[in-house]
Amino acid sequence: MTLSISVLKTNSANCAYLLKSVLFMLIVTAIITGLISVSLPYPLPFSQWSEVLLSPDLDSYQQVILHYSFFPRLAMAILCGAGLAMAGCVMQTVLRNPLASPTTLGVASGAQLGIAVALLLPLADWSALHSILFWLTPQSFAFIGGLLATGLVFLLTVRKGFAPLQM
Repeated sequence: MTLSISVLKTNSANCAYLLKSVLFMLIVTAIITGLISVSLPYPLPFSQWSEVLLSPDLDSYQQVILHYSFFPRLAMAILCGAGLAMAGCVMQTVLRNPLASPTTLGVASGAQLGIAVALLLPLADWSALHSILFWLTPQSFAFIGGLLATGLVFLLTVRKGFAPLQM
């Protein structure tokens, strides 16, 4: 008898959690939809959004601009923001520090050093001479600089067992 009561309590708690999650997602979706409709460069009824997204009328410059310029930028902004948020959460979880940021481990400084080095090198000349060096861009130097800075911090803290206070 007690087993069935505890199962019922667990199921009702799960159901309440699911209901709260769905309600939260609906509210967030409504807010995002409202913000997008307010920030559109041209007035567009909500009923025409699917038409503009999937097959715009090429005779209407407003639909072409929305389809080829506004919505792709919006999608990339949302994806990049989500990626940065997830990277921040992973960094805070791994370091067990809720205040951890890219500047905490020197990732940002390493990336800035990488860009500074890239700006001092004649990358355009190297890429023109050898097509295999197409990946030599300031962005790749920034990425490599951030990785090297993070790797250096981890190498310095390996003796301490990666203790969060030592990082």
